[in-house]
Amino acid sequence: MGGGPVLARALGGPVQPLDYYKKAWVIVRADLLSWALFYTLFIGLSLLTCGLAGLLAPNVSRELRDAHREQRGPEPGALFRMDRLANDLINAVIWLGALSAGGAMGGVGSAVAAVGLQFQMPLAADDRYSPIDNSRLCLKHVGAHLGDHVVFFLIASGLGMVSVFLCLLPLPIIAPVLGMATWLWYEDSREEIDRMAAEGGIRLLEGPTVEG
Repeated sequence: MGGGPVLARALGGPVQPLDYYKKAWVIVRADLLSWALFYTLFIGLSLLTCGLAGLLAPNVSRELRDAHREQRGPEPGALFRMDRLANDLINAVIWLGALSAGGAMGGVGSAVAAVGLQFQMPLAADDRYSPIDNSRLCLKHVGAHLGDHVVFFLIASGLGMVSVFLCLLPLPIIAPVLGMATWLWYEDSREEIDRMAAEGGIRLLEGPTVEG
């Protein structure tokens, strides 16, 4: 991994996948109770709705972004934003559909889907490209950085297994670290993703978009 511009400058050198998890923990730890409550709400809704609350996943990524940029804890009400409902639903359906299809094919299929669409939710949060183009850009980035995406996924899987072994009790703490680490990597990769989009003829959505 060449290292993204933001974290690379902070660390004074190339960034490795584990560096994003370390930085994410520092950020989440500063408002640990707020993040734990935020993710408890999201996880609880997901369990109560048999996974349908996963349609709120773009809002989760959006709040990771906004809380980090504004240096604050998360706001539970942000889970229920509806101002980008149409694209959010399509992004979430693509993401959840891929994970479900991959899971139906076994562990390998699930891993392939998770790695292939690792940036789908951060891209959805920024609302800069169409949902289908978000998936295309995810795959382009994975193709260019396959090893990093695999390592990133393996770290996430290891943390997830720790949570499973402990009856999911640590999940409200582990989940925001995973989410923030993914956002930090995406944020550092945005310029490259935009370059990939331009080279592939993928256009920004018309209207207001989030500036990098």
